[in-house]
Amino acid sequence: MISDINVPQTVELICKNNNLDREEVILAIEESFQKGAEKSGKEGMFFRIDRKTCVISAFRDGVLYPTDQLNNLIGINGASTVRSTLMQKINELVVEKSYQKCSKLLNQLVRGRVIQGNGKPGRSTVVRLDNGCEAILPHSEKIPVEGGREIFRQEDDIYALVIGVTKNGNKVRTTLSRTRPLFVKRLFEEMIPDVKSGIVEIKALSRDPGHRSKIAVATNDPKIDVIGACIGFRGQLIREINEVLRPEKVDVIPWSDNVQRLIALALQPADVDEVILCEKLGRAIVLVPRDQRSPAIGKQGENVRLATRLVEWDINIMLRDELQDRLNQAQAQFNSIEGVSEKLADGLVGEGFLSYADLSLIETDDLVEIGGISPEEAEAIIEIADERAQIEEREEEARKAKRKEERAREGGYRQQVSPPGDIPGNVSAPNDIPTEDQPTEVQPTEAPSAPAAADSEEAARE
Repeated sequence: MISDINVPQTVELICKNNNLDREEVILAIEESFQKGAEKSGKEGMFFRIDRKTCVISAFRDGVLYPTDQLNNLIGINGASTVRSTLMQKINELVVEKSYQKCSKLLNQLVRGRVIQGNGKPGRSTVVRLDNGCEAILPHSEKIPVEGGREIFRQEDDIYALVIGVTKNGNKVRTTLSRTRPLFVKRLFEEMIPDVKSGIVEIKALSRDPGHRSKIAVATNDPKIDVIGACIGFRGQLIREINEVLRPEKVDVIPWSDNVQRLIALALQPADVDEVILCEKLGRAIVLVPRDQRSPAIGKQGENVRLATRLVEWDINIMLRDELQDRLNQAQAQFNSIEGVSEKLADGLVGEGFLSYADLSLIETDDLVEIGGISPEEAEAIIEIADERAQIEEREEEARKAKRKEERAREGGYRQQVSPPGDIPGNVSAPNDIPTEDQPTEVQPTEAPSAPAAADSEEAARE
């Protein structure tokens, strides 16, 4: 049995078919022979294949087993065990080699070709990577587009980020993503020459997949136009990245170690009048002209939300008169709390605390430092602020629920009462309009107060 095996040919064939190293295949064959001998009742046998000649030797208790008796070591049962053990070992080696190969790609940008498209909506896409590994792009990791998520067809080329490599039985599962912020960073590192070489450094990045990304870049070389280096001649470089991220766009801004300037840059294309930092709250109050408020906030709060993530400061967009109203309101609120002097109220407002909710979050030590009061007095003040903040929150929730109910009633009425131009000829328009649910006299809409405007801006950012 053993002498009938052409070891050199077997080793070469296995190595070629499975892309394995010669040494690990020989070790697998040796172990398979040992298992086969044990199955045949020959315990304590050790097999050795010479690495040059591929001659098989067997040992028991350190003594060389006679060569002419090797075939007696493995019977019919043993031969079956040799085959099954060898197949198992080869499969394990293949899986391990694939796992090690794919693990090196973790958190790296990869390119591949789609070998199985989306098929039905919600399905994953199977990709053959350039290094030969097979990977999965889950539906949830595809970039959102109008009507769902991006669709890939067979033979499409694709860039993605490797976010996971796991062993799953006798297979290796490599998971891809196109929605992570790191994906955009890796694209810049691959497709922008000055970033790839290290001349330009990516300092911060925020992303809303499928909509917009903001990326802050810097360089130590004063001769380099850091924005031009990322945009390219006539925008060629950034267009190539936008093509990969379609329909998502990327805003490139210069990095600044000055936080106030960085925040102003992060809110582009809006023009900013002033940035006020509230250190203890990690908040930045950004004052803008009235016509710049909408660009600063962005559609559905996207611009301010991305800027907040980029600079890691909570950004509040305000007009100057709104800020003054908030300051006056906060001063009055804090003065109404027992134990808060006018000096302490001034100090709190000066630090950027503008509401009961803000004050409820202050650290006891900070309040002691600002007001020169005892820890016990500080804790009592914080407790009162927290109680009043909860009351305000409940009242605001009740107001929202009432407004929602009113809008629902108005919507129901509009569906029942068609516009005059839509009334059929055989149906008359109603003469009596209920005054309880739908007033006949339209009142002019008042401009929102400063707190309400600020709350709407914060809601947009969330």
